[in-house]
Amino acid sequence: MKNWIKILLGLIVIGIVAVALICYFIVDKPPVDYVKATPEYIIKAKRLYNDYALNPDLADEKYTGKIIQLNGRISEVVLTDSVVTLVYTYHEGIGDEGIRVTMMPQFNREAMHLSKARQLQIKGLCTGYNEVVVTFKHGSIVK
Repeated sequence: MKNWIKILLGLIVIGIVAVALICYFIVDKPPVDYVKATPEYIIKAKRLYNDYALNPDLADEKYTGKIIQLNGRISEVVLTDSVVTLVYTYHEGIGDEGIRVTMMPQFNREAMHLSKARQLQIKGLCTGYNEVVVTFKHGSIVK
């Protein structure tokens, strides 16, 4: 009976340590400061779109989940409710094909006044490609 209690206590201790490690390494990660984060890639927006359009699997492996700085001219600024999205359009069809960057709230006012003719540098987290659009979130304007 004593061995059974020792085994049970050992399993409880191992369980507590496992939960503590999970909390430390996964749950309590500090939030990413997307404005100050260094981009892993600095690339022309059209080149990024072409990479995804030509080989989605390779581009997905290379860019998705990474902070990327895009250089190029936007086609449109879209305001939906309180969310501002910058759009780079490269092919028009049933739906516009290109890149969509959802901006962080602190950049909404500035993004609404951006000129389409001006070269811009936008940084954000690439979230993938849906066969039509490359999507970004946490967009910020690089000064």
